[in-house]
Amino acid sequence: MSYFDAATGCEGPRTLVTITVLSQPSAPVAPSRTYCIGDAATPLTATASPSTFDLLWYTQASGGTGSATAPTPSTAATGTTNYWVSQKNPTTLCESQRTLVSVTVLALPAAPTAPNPAVCFGTALTLSATVSPGNTAVWYTQASGGTGTTVAPNLPATTAPSTYTYYVAQRTSSNCEGARATVTATVHPLPQKPVAADLVLCQNDPLQTLTVTAVTGLTPRWYAGPTGGTPAATPAPYVTSTATTLLRYVSFFNAVTGCEGPRDTLSILINPQPSAPVAPSRTYCIGDAATPLTATASPSTFDLLWYTQASGGTGSATAPTPSTAATGTTNYWVSQKNPTTLCESQRTLVSVTV
Repeated sequence: MSYFDAATGCEGPRTLVTITVLSQPSAPVAPSRTYCIGDAATPLTATASPSTFDLLWYTQASGGTGSATAPTPSTAATGTTNYWVSQKNPTTLCESQRTLVSVTVLALPAAPTAPNPAVCFGTALTLSATVSPGNTAVWYTQASGGTGTTVAPNLPATTAPSTYTYYVAQRTSSNCEGARATVTATVHPLPQKPVAADLVLCQNDPLQTLTVTAVTGLTPRWYAGPTGGTPAATPAPYVTSTATTLLRYVSFFNAVTGCEGPRDTLSILINPQPSAPVAPSRTYCIGDAATPLTATASPSTFDLLWYTQASGGTGSATAPTPSTAATGTTNYWVSQKNPTTLCESQRTLVSVTV
């Protein structure tokens, strides 16, 4: 470089001017971030290289004044906010290009849909919830706080009758977790075992109605066997023509809870009817001295009962002595009764003719 005087046409001595082009630092490394709405945010970070370089933060891609303080993003609303960061050589004061740092705030998912199930005691239950595709159900035992699990709660068959409350939220692949839905699981108690009256009958007795002691709110269910089978509102019919033991089974059903309790066994014992006793008819002449009628019980331990009619009436253990005061035929009847089972035989006709 020199000066030139145009008036005189003279040029002076030259001065050396040295131009040094300093290198620009490389842009710093700075990760973008993703938050869920409402998350607690921390100041953005970047890595200067070398570490002695100064970082400068901007809210625009170019221009503006950089700040040495890293911004703390807001998570109050969803969306993406862009920041930029450069690094400056404190010796040369040369500044790098700016690195884009994007902060994305994601919305929380809605509370999942979850049924409030109910089972009867003795039935296992695993809770369930419906979440959006790609999301995961997270279960809790409290409405807020606590540690969640992705394993749905299981109530084993031994869970005591009561109401159990759980909470479930859904979590996105970005780890954003929404509000919790309340899930109420109910384990209903089983109805009590019925009290059924056993029947003891004699062969050929009239049928009797099978009954259980009524309980308010419970309906009897009758079965042919101790397990399985199709329930009926009334017990299966039976007959007394054959001496045997019949069994019927009955439980209580609660229509409100849908629960059925244990079965009680109802026994119908039909004891054999004794055979009719052997008893001879008699013939007297008018005015003869009469003796009490006789019959042979078989076995001899059975009791004889005497009647003055073919059916009905009350039997007498005392054999009648017929009257011979007038001619004609008088009929008597005799049966035998098992003193253990109290079953009585058909009546044998005993005719007395005078």
